[in-house]
Amino acid sequence: KMHIAFAHLDLGIGGAEQLVVNAALALINKGHEVTLFTTHHSQDHCFAQTKGDGILARHVVVVGDWLPRSIYRGKGISLCSSIRMIYLALYMLLRPWFTEDVVFLDGVSTPIPLLRLRYPVFFYCHFPDLFLCTDRISLLKRIYRAPLDLIEMVTTSFAHTVVVNSIFTRGVFQEAFPKLKTPQVLYPVADFGSFTPPNWEKKKNTIG
Repeated sequence: KMHIAFAHLDLGIGGAEQLVVNAALALINKGHEVTLFTTHHSQDHCFAQTKGDGILARHVVVVGDWLPRSIYRGKGISLCSSIRMIYLALYMLLRPWFTEDVVFLDGVSTPIPLLRLRYPVFFYCHFPDLFLCTDRISLLKRIYRAPLDLIEMVTTSFAHTVVVNSIFTRGVFQEAFPKLKTPQVLYPVADFGSFTPPNWEKKKNTIG
């Protein structure tokens, strides 16, 4: 039995959040323990499993929600995200107690060097932020992005294991970070227990 710590920026509703929730549920079903650390978790905008009587609700720990998510009118989101995740990592490191065996981190690579001081770090790269930011026309934007792009590459290299969500993303990762080791492909976890099987007999009668 292992205790896995998930570190995720914003535990809301989206593809990345669905991955985290489903992975956590799968690990619990396998008999493991999980804790979901995040910098933001709104009861009005999250998956049902993470609130109220949800199976993951008591496993969610929110840290640093008071930190800004942007600097001015939606600007500086990447910088603020990195700061929030560094704060989260420091919280995880400086606690007088910890029982986690490994960290499952996704999205933001900045805290990896800090986290690996105590934990093995498993980093799930949804898509390199280097290529998500396509608006680099202004000189100011290029100056702003230059250190962030370098930090992303360097910090990603500190992860013990890096995986991506598809063969396509692996190719994009290799293009973005040619000096880094080629990541493995780990397709997103699906919660088949939440699917309703089709009533084939009823469909057959309808067609017939």
